[in-house]
Amino acid sequence: MQDPRTGSERFAKGLLRMMNLPLLSFLMLHAAAAPPARAQADSALPKFGEFSVAEEFKGKPAPVDLSSDPQAGRYRTRLREGAKSGPNFAGHYTIVIWGCGSSCQQFAIVDASTGGVYFSKEVPYVSFGDRTEEPFGLQFKRNSNLLAVYGHIREDDPKGIFFYTWDGKRLMFITSIPGE
Repeated sequence: MQDPRTGSERFAKGLLRMMNLPLLSFLMLHAAAAPPARAQADSALPKFGEFSVAEEFKGKPAPVDLSSDPQAGRYRTRLREGAKSGPNFAGHYTIVIWGCGSSCQQFAIVDASTGGVYFSKEVPYVSFGDRTEEPFGLQFKRNSNLLAVYGHIREDDPKGIFFYTWDGKRLMFITSIPGE
């Protein structure tokens, strides 16, 4: 007759017999029955659909207005190239991203209807350092004004996932969870 327990169950049982630790048995049973804390935390996080926009821009994007932000001229080529593709965020905005070193993203938000450029003071860049699994950096959708930032907001800040909503002029912090 074959043992109906899984390999990990047989291993745990053998380990308990060898070590004779009833407390370990108790802990293993309760750990297996408890729902994962990460899953509970994830269910409470903001979702893109909760921040949907009413209208999406249709048509040709306006030329980038380099006079709308003091930093815009410095990144004029990247902004113009990125804005050509049209909106990818919050209905009528384009998030244009470029590298700022190894494992680092800097970005600006361009209004497709006016060409206005916005550099975020709240999130000047995102560094994702040793993060190799997806997602990392900025996560966003065309039909939502939610921006999720995976990594470090500034070099000395702790790593985490930070959630912001775009109000048309700046990013408003919603919540965050600490990184692993």
